[in-house]
Amino acid sequence: MQAILLPLRHSAFRRGWLGQLVNIIGDAIFAIAIALYLVPRPDVASKIGLVLAASALGGILSLLFAGALADCSE
Repeated sequence: MQAILLPLRHSAFRRGWLGQLVNIIGDAIFAIAIALYLVPRPDVASKIGLVLAASALGGILSLLFAGALADCSE
């Protein structure tokens, strides 16, 4: 168990790890908050789907461009 925790002794790794943890938790809270916000509205299923699809589309497009940019830089 102690070997698993050894990288956390380095402050740069610990900051990066905590930043990723906060990012993942924030993404999960965003999806829940959007669902709770849209529940009292009519046609809730399509609206939640549209909002979450638009959110995912931004991530997908940025990954495609970032991947192409990374491939060109070699």
